[in-house]
Amino acid sequence: MSCTQFKSRDRAKQLLLFDGLNYDSHISPMDLDGLIEYKNKKRILIEAKLNKTPVPYGEKLALERMVDDFGKAGKEALAIIADHKVFDPKEDVHVRECIVRELYYSKERQWRAPKRMITVQDAMDAFLLQ
Repeated sequence: MSCTQFKSRDRAKQLLLFDGLNYDSHISPMDLDGLIEYKNKKRILIEAKLNKTPVPYGEKLALERMVDDFGKAGKEALAIIADHKVFDPKEDVHVRECIVRELYYSKERQWRAPKRMITVQDAMDAFLLQ
């Protein structure tokens, strides 16, 4: 079974609540939509948002710091923020088809928009196959 398949679709819909896990009155757990570890050399972090929903400051900062830390450990890393337009919560979102909004590379250490419209799959292929 592929890791993208669910044993129980109903269980996958179950919310994980992080209430009560706040620190310093404003720090709480975040979720990460995708993480790929590739041959112990590269890491990809993926965050998908509905139709250009803003990424909270702390979430973006955490992504940057994780990518930077992977880079310091000798692993190339990439964070991808992507958008989808699947408004019906009963419909699946195919992350590979989401449009990349911003990228953060461990070698560049800055967020940037792609030079052309690309999908998450395009960004991953370019990063992993370089």
